[in-house]
Amino acid sequence: MNFFIIQYDVYSDLQRTVNEYELMKIMCNKTPDCVVDPLACWDVEHNGQKAKLLVTEWSKADEQFGNQFADGSVDPRIAPKLADTLATLHNIQDFDPNFNEQVKPAMVGLLGFVKQTAGEVCKKETSKDRTEEYCKELGADALLKILQANIDDLDHRECLIHSDAHVFNILVESKPSIEELEQFGPDGLMVLCDWETAIVGPCGKDVGGAIAAPCGCLVGHMLNGYRESSIDDYINTLLDRYTSKMIEGGKTSEEMGGIFRKILGWCGMV
Repeated sequence: MNFFIIQYDVYSDLQRTVNEYELMKIMCNKTPDCVVDPLACWDVEHNGQKAKLLVTEWSKADEQFGNQFADGSVDPRIAPKLADTLATLHNIQDFDPNFNEQVKPAMVGLLGFVKQTAGEVCKKETSKDRTEEYCKELGADALLKILQANIDDLDHRECLIHSDAHVFNILVESKPSIEELEQFGPDGLMVLCDWETAIVGPCGKDVGGAIAAPCGCLVGHMLNGYRESSIDDYINTLLDRYTSKMIEGGKTSEEMGGIFRKILGWCGMV
């Protein structure tokens, strides 16, 4: 059997590795085709230094999904699988509200750095690009209020979230050789990977992350003169399917309205 070994050394957070293993095991049982099976999480010690070995099955998908958005041709089979996987995660009811809490300071620190940088941009006399110009037009008060809202939202313990579900943490099948005249692999495989920063956090962050790069690529293609309909379809399908699954899980329309507000907020932060 093929397997993949991820090694964490003594300088890494060893409990984070245990948490990653445990949540992957739960999600593999619930969505077996979309999360690789974690086989073992072993303690290793050498010369007094402790480490962890996380061993998983080898993913049958091996190409970053983000490449499809850059190319401008997106497999329509992926969005429903991703929506189902995220909704399944978000609908888990029995969880420790402090799960993997120790990874949050790094997230807050990164957002704090973004906030600090944005504040400095607003003080510049001249802007070097359109992003800086827009920041200045928006104004420091409004911009810093938006960024602080994202930082504060991390404290909302609404559900288990992956917290890093962008399209480069999603694996799909490699494109077939050009001789086969096919755009995508035969099975439409999708694997959500990199679960080490999963936390109990705001419902909306995952889907926001999953549409961030696609929205950017959509704009980029439009600036080059055409609108890539498969990216539109991905975004709409992901949002529609996710909504349907969350409502099946018990969310009301009013609650979904709040989640969508957060999806849009996190989309702009990833």
